[in-house]
Order: sequence, then structure tokens, then C-alpha cells
Amino acid sequence: MQALILIAFGAQVTSCISEIGYPITHQLWVEIMAESARNPELRKTYISSDDIMRKSFARLIQEGIAAGEFRRDINLEEITIIIFALIDGLIARQAINTTFSFKDDLPMFFDVMAKLLK
Repeated sequence: MQALILIAFGAQVTSCISEIGYPITHQLWVEIMAESARNPELRKTYISSDDIMRKSFARLIQEGIAAGEFRRDINLEEITIIIFALIDGLIARQAINTTFSFKDDLPMFFDVMAKLLK
């Protein structure tokens, strides 16, 4: 059985890290995160956006659980926070190191994700 949901999950994670979303760059995303720590109004918006994204990932994880691809004891709140901490850290890494290549520098990333979920 192919791990189709795991593949879709990996594609979504890759997209979040590699393609932040026009017009935002990796550098601007890091600035938005930093400013969100200081600015209560921006913090509300950031948390709301983060919540929407984590719920999207949680739905995909629930599909993986239902399909038998992911283990049943996953705490969705915890796992999505962990995954987004990794995503935010990798976005920062890409902002600081312009030669950073997700594919070339982190070939084991998806193995780590699979271990978290399976």
C-alpha cells in the first residue's frame, strides 16, 4: 500500500517551507514572526493564521489515521505545534542562508516526519 496521505502531507510541508506565498519572502516571514512577539494586534493575526494552517494539517493527519497510514495515538494539537515549529525554523534557516536547499540539505526530513506520524 502506498502511503498516499504521507506523500500529500510531505508536499504540503515542502510547500509551506519553500513557497511562503507571494508577496511574502522568507526574510519578511521572519520579520512578521518577530514583530508578532512585540505587537499584540499583529500577534492576534499571526495566531489566527497559524491556527488555520495547523487545522489544515490536522485534517490531513486525521485522514492518515483513518486510512491506517498514521498511528492512532497522535495528539493533533501537539503534533501540529511540533511540525509548525520545524516549518518556522526551516523558513528562518532559508531566510538567513540563501543557499539553503530543503531537498539537498535535509534529505532525511521526510523520514523524521514519517517517524513522528507512524
